[in-house]
Formats: sequence, structure tokens, C-alpha cells
Amino acid sequence: MDQEYNFLVRMLLRHYAKNRRRSWRSGPHDAFLDARIQVEGPLAVLIVSPLALANLILSRTIWPWLARIMFDKVTNGAAIVGLSSLAIFIAVDQLFGRYEFIPNIEAHFNTERDRNLVNIFFFGILSLIPMFSIGAFFVNKALPPVHY
Repeated sequence: MDQEYNFLVRMLLRHYAKNRRRSWRSGPHDAFLDARIQVEGPLAVLIVSPLALANLILSRTIWPWLARIMFDKVTNGAAIVGLSSLAIFIAVDQLFGRYEFIPNIEAHFNTERDRNLVNIFFFGILSLIPMFSIGAFFVNKALPPVHY
């Protein structure tokens, strides 16, 4: 059964199964909505963090015109984070929406191993936030900002 679904769908179903076991918001719709959010958030961090760091590095090295855009009314970094996150949320919602109405689809993903994988996925990806923040700190120290 695991081979039928890609990694993201399996992770969604693991989150869904874990949410169905809790005592609050464990109804099918609420648990599935929470599972989508629990997969979308870390996925957005995984995709957006390297983009924001790459933007910082590029704006201070080979493409300084990015810095000019970055420090206008709306920062370029905020635009990258916001638009990329929105695109990820829309894509994931489109990808996952059809699984909500399949009865007992999460039953196969309700083992102790699956619950441990949910925790590893969530905390593993969210641990990237401090790593990329430290990387941005060192880029800030090593590369002087471009002023216009």
C-alpha cells in the first residue's frame, strides 16, 4: 500500500491518522485540514528558506540590483517568502484535496513507526529555520550590504 502513494501523500496520511487519534478536532474534516497544514508549513520552510538565503547571497555578490529591489517599499525577501509559500499551499491543497473523501484511507498509516516519522518530519524540517538564520547571520557579517 505504501508504494501507491508518493512521499508527500504518505506523510499527509500519517499526519491524518495521528490527528484522528487525538481527543480534540479528530473529526474527518478537521483532522484532514490540520494534516494538510502540518505538511504545508514545514514543506514551505524547506523550499523557501534556501531561496531566501540564496537571494541574500546573490544580492550581495553578483547581482547587486537585487538589493535595490530588496530595500524598496516591500522587501524582496518577504515577497519571495510570501509568494512561494502561497504557491506551495495552493499546489499542496490541489494535490491532497482528493484524499479527504476516501473512507479509512489513513488506517494503513496508523502505526507507532508512522507516528514517529511524523515527529521526525515536523521537527527535522523546522530545525532548518535556525540553521538558515545562522547562515543569513554569517552572510550578513561576511558580505557588506549594498547601499543605494
